[in-house]
Amino acid sequence: MAVDFEQACQGDPALAEVHRLITARELQQAKLAAGQLPESPGRDVAVLRLELEIGDDPPERVMQRLVQLMRKHPQALGARELYTRCSDEAYGARSSSPSHSHPYLPRVVVGPPKDKT
Repeated sequence: MAVDFEQACQGDPALAEVHRLITARELQQAKLAAGQLPESPGRDVAVLRLELEIGDDPPERVMQRLVQLMRKHPQALGARELYTRCSDEAYGARSSSPSHSHPYLPRVVVGPPKDKT
């Protein structure tokens, strides 16, 4: 399953450009562009994806870091897409089984909180 990170980040053109560079395997340019982004959860996702592409971190470690990030920022741009990709890669490499090693993703609440009166 191909993941469209650029589509997931369409609200942030600079972030989408970093993901486009990663997809094009222009990793040095992507690293430079990511360094220019303001600090944000979306930037953290792009850096994690870049580390995964370069081979600095295996999918399992990236997944752990993504879960930590999504607990703080459940709607981080591209986080769920990268988590799905890492999960697929780890499972495909037989280094992981979703039935007992992948934590549930944080639930995303959309809309105003429900009134409990």
